[in-house]
Amino acid sequence: MEETRSDGGGGFAGWRRLAYGAAVGAVVAAVLGFGLSAALSTVRLALIMPAEGARPDFGAFLARSGLNFLAIHHIRIIGEALPGGPGQTGVSIMWPLTIWAAVPAFALAVGGYARARLSGLSRANFFAGASVAFPYTIILLVIRPVFSMPSVSIKLPEIAGTGVAPESVPALLSAAFVSTLLHGLLFGIVFGSVGALGGLRVIRNALFGGDGFVPSWMRGAVAAVFAGEIVFLVLVLAASGLAGGEERRAETLRSWITISPAVAGNILYLAHGVTLRGQLVTRVGIPEARPNVRTYRAGLITGIQSEGRKSRMPGWAYAAFLVPALALIFGGFLAGKTASASLGRLALAAGYAGMYALLLTALVSFSTLALRTEIRAGAITTTTTAVLGPSAAQTFALSLVAAFVFGLIGIGITQRNDHP
Repeated sequence: MEETRSDGGGGFAGWRRLAYGAAVGAVVAAVLGFGLSAALSTVRLALIMPAEGARPDFGAFLARSGLNFLAIHHIRIIGEALPGGPGQTGVSIMWPLTIWAAVPAFALAVGGYARARLSGLSRANFFAGASVAFPYTIILLVIRPVFSMPSVSIKLPEIAGTGVAPESVPALLSAAFVSTLLHGLLFGIVFGSVGALGGLRVIRNALFGGDGFVPSWMRGAVAAVFAGEIVFLVLVLAASGLAGGEERRAETLRSWITISPAVAGNILYLAHGVTLRGQLVTRVGIPEARPNVRTYRAGLITGIQSEGRKSRMPGWAYAAFLVPALALIFGGFLAGKTASASLGRLALAAGYAGMYALLLTALVSFSTLALRTEIRAGAITTTTTAVLGPSAAQTFALSLVAAFVFGLIGIGITQRNDHP
């Protein structure tokens, strides 16, 4: 049996050892994460890329790598007018989750593992890894003002159909304070604890090992969300190189890979019957000017609506319904397989459906693009806002019904196998 040790007892010595382990784990995670971000940037694998024709400069490379490292935490990027620039400008960009979020996730898992090892703790300690989140977030907040870049010096992936290029607005970009605080803590707690608990092993044990700490309905719901997302992610990555001409193939591939989790997430929402909603609004700050509004809707049930025109989805797209259906049956089967004998089938299905709907609704923001630009020239202010993503309310309602129906099927399969 593996020995489990504490943080060295109570009192000042215990707290000092706790703080030491957390600080070391946070530093390891921050240095490793920034190093990986910089290394990937050198081969043009990053969310924030240098602008075309930009001169190679080591200082600019470090600043861009640092800003990219912060942005891939799903942190909002904001911009204010450049010193000495024309007029007053402002930018706010909240990107959907990108594939490069794996960089800080991996770095924090390593930091969480280091924290547990250096503090003399067993890996089976959630708080050992979660404690890395606090010093890690402090590090992000400290480096936040250091890593800033003029918007004209960078390039961001294109958002098809919006015609919006936030880098075209002259502003000094940096990470937003509140967003850095929230997402630094979120990433630190989740992935630091995963590292301290043993990495992928703890995920496997929590989902399939019958660990009594995780309720069966929660286990099944998490497994169903992961299964649906992973299937669509694999399909998106497989199709990544098929779009665009030969000259743009490499650039298209990088863009597709970068936004693949958000694309896969939006397809998952579509496959639940959720309508994706996009809106681009431009307002000029003079009384007689009317806002220019462009809307876009896409759904397997509602069809495609754009600029007053409506069309149906192609027939093959409806096959997407099968993925969440099978994932929900699998999750229901897993929940039923590990459930307590005293828990009734309807109660188990209700808990499973509620948890699944809450999880999918909570993940809406990670698949949503939110952008705002503001340009002020004298007394006239022009603002542009763009939002593209699924509806949270519709997601909850439709996923709740789907999870209950298909979850019951999975639970029913378990009962038939257990009671022939």
